[in-house]
Amino acid sequence: MDIEKGSGARWEEQAFMALLAAGYPTTVDAAGVADYQGWGVRLHKHEWNGKHAVLAWGYGSCSGCDPYEDEPPKEIAKQFIDLIQEFDDEASARLAFDAGKGW
Repeated sequence: MDIEKGSGARWEEQAFMALLAAGYPTTVDAAGVADYQGWGVRLHKHEWNGKHAVLAWGYGSCSGCDPYEDEPPKEIAKQFIDLIQEFDDEASARLAFDAGKGW
């Protein structure tokens, strides 16, 4: 797995862009399901303040079950910013990352 790209889960590029926009450019870990429906979760860190961030999302296989289906990529990234959880240390962030695996 290319850690910058992640797991291949749907909307992963938008998740990466949201974390970048929030000030968390460095990927620590990523997981997810690359299928018609699934989930993704990313763990990132800030370069100089030591904080970490986790972004977890789920997706479906149709517009009725995937809230991002009909949205432009930039709008999805904006919505993902609201899903970011911030932590003071990696240990706390890792717990949230592990909890974000799955639906």
